[in-house]
Amino acid sequence: MVLAGQKYIATSILRGDPRMFFSQKHEQTLEELRAIIAFSQTMPKEALLKGIKYDVEPYLTKEWKAGGEPRRCVMHDYLAFLRKARLVLDEETPHLLLGADIPFWWDRDEFVTEFDGRSQRFNEHVQDLTDYIVIMSYSRDPREVLQSVEGERKYAERIEKLVHPSLETIQLKQDPHISFWGVPAEQFWKTVNQIQEVAKKDPVLGGVRIHNYRGLMEKLKMNSPYKMDIELPDQAPYPK
Repeated sequence: MVLAGQKYIATSILRGDPRMFFSQKHEQTLEELRAIIAFSQTMPKEALLKGIKYDVEPYLTKEWKAGGEPRRCVMHDYLAFLRKARLVLDEETPHLLLGADIPFWWDRDEFVTEFDGRSQRFNEHVQDLTDYIVIMSYSRDPREVLQSVEGERKYAERIEKLVHPSLETIQLKQDPHISFWGVPAEQFWKTVNQIQEVAKKDPVLGGVRIHNYRGLMEKLKMNSPYKMDIELPDQAPYPK
């Protein structure tokens, strides 16, 4: 982190597991968060440690796939942990940002749920509790990427939060068409730059995020005119 900071690269700590926000895991996950906070307090300012981002995929669990009440409980547990994490960070390290990776389809009407007395789309609850979200808007077409984050972008505008679209670079066996794996670097950078141009004009649309560094290596052989934040969102953006 210190070396990255010396190169003016900001970093966030990434944590993720499909069940880590289940209610029975809250205590353990909060202990891990406090350990991260303690570690962050040992870092010099020049390390440019910005916060923690959770890449949790509850839709991969059997409880989510069951639908109905089991899914509703999973969604409530997810939000309840974010609320706890928000309180801990605000109290102990308010300068650290809280982020979450989410699939693009959490803004569908079928995922409207009640939490803390408010009934709204699941993505909106998540956006309320975090500083920013990274959306798994995987596509090779910049128009499709931007369209898939439009609902979250509009809500972010209302509540003054940030939304980051993201692109995929690793090999996907089930959905190869949404990844830039094996695609010429020129096409990849063109898509990145087109999204970045739109983001530069929109105060709530953050720069494009990339999944992941290993898949990005071949693309880095071609220089890009933009400085990029490399993040690691999820691998499975589509509901199972």
